Amino acid sequence: MAKDLGKVQASMVPLSLPLFMNARNKVAAIPVTFLATYPIYLATNHMTHKVPAILEFTLIDRLVPFLPGSVWIYMSENVLYLAIYFIAKKRENLNRYLYALFATYIVANFIFYQWPVAFPREQFPLPTDINPWTYGLFAWLRTVDTPQNCLPSLHVASTYLTCFLFLEEQRKYFLPFFLWGTAIAISTMTTKQHYFVDVVAGAGLSILIHWIFFRVLPAHATRFYEAN
Repeated sequence: MAKDLGKVQASMVPLSLPLFMNARNKVAAIPVTFLATYPIYLATNHMTHKVPAILEFTLIDRLVPFLPGSVWIYMSENVLYLAIYFIAKKRENLNRYLYALFATYIVANFIFYQWPVAFPREQFPLPTDINPWTYGLFAWLRTVDTPQNCLPSLHVASTYLTCFLFLEEQRKYFLPFFLWGTAIAISTMTTKQHYFVDVVAGAGLSILIHWIFFRVLPAHATRFYEAN
């Protein structure tokens, strides 16, 4: 068995995670992850069987300003995802991270479908005098991402889940990634994409999912994982 498998259980036990990602298929996993998760989000984002609820703004929601330029921080989540694939060294952690990410999408989108919540973006129209690149990116974001799918913030949940990988290895990277992730979490409010409660719920979901997939569930190596 590969030496970086650590304490992973080799026997096939109930709910044991099959480890499959290796050095050869790691890069291919990036587009596969995107193609598998993005449609899940779009399905609940653009289709609903219930009228989404509009929540009351908390004091924090009212105090946080609308900063259109922070959309660049918001979109940097995608760079953060890519960085993980090339910085993380332990294959077991990347395998567990992929399972955790899929689980986060499934849980969040189940909630979106059953209890849809929307954000009143119409109260925050895009100013026309901002940088044209910023305006174009923000307008595109609001076109592809409807005001639904608010609670919990999947943006926050997946971002923090990504940062938590460095609690398992190379801990020197945890603080800078956590600060980056926190900036992204804050940007979900300064772009008026999310309520404060969405951010709290998203962070809580990431903690729960990380605990389950990195602390509770055992795993076993497959022939793909053991291949160099």
